[in-house]
Amino acid sequence: MNKKRDLGFRIEVIVMLVVFVAVIGTLTRLYAQADLESRRAAHLSDAVILTANGAEVFMAAEDDEELLRILDEANNAEKKADHLLEARYAEDCTPAAGGDFCLQIETKDSADFREVTFRVSYQGEEIYELTTGKVRGGER
Repeated sequence: MNKKRDLGFRIEVIVMLVVFVAVIGTLTRLYAQADLESRRAAHLSDAVILTANGAEVFMAAEDDEELLRILDEANNAEKKADHLLEARYAEDCTPAAGGDFCLQIETKDSADFREVTFRVSYQGEEIYELTTGKVRGGER
């Protein structure tokens, strides 16, 4: 009789341990996914801030050279091609030549309209894009 009780107790303990380990594994996976999503959301928020700052500079600048001059605060901006500028920023969105965030600004000019596309990437992965523009010669 004691052997049956002892065996039943051992089986119950083993089953409880298996369930406990499964719950711990599931919770660990959920917390890891939550952490990843939290970092992605923070990077997206930073990308929106960088784009908003870039849009303000775009509105203030008359041409690409002036846009580059305003963006280049810490030797972090350069002209990549005609109508394509690139500025780099650190994790905290401060200008940094080797920063993880990259803001690309591509402009397209016509007679009366200037279009711009902002692309923000983090460590090479594009996370945000916005296209807007302004009328040339109009009041601001």
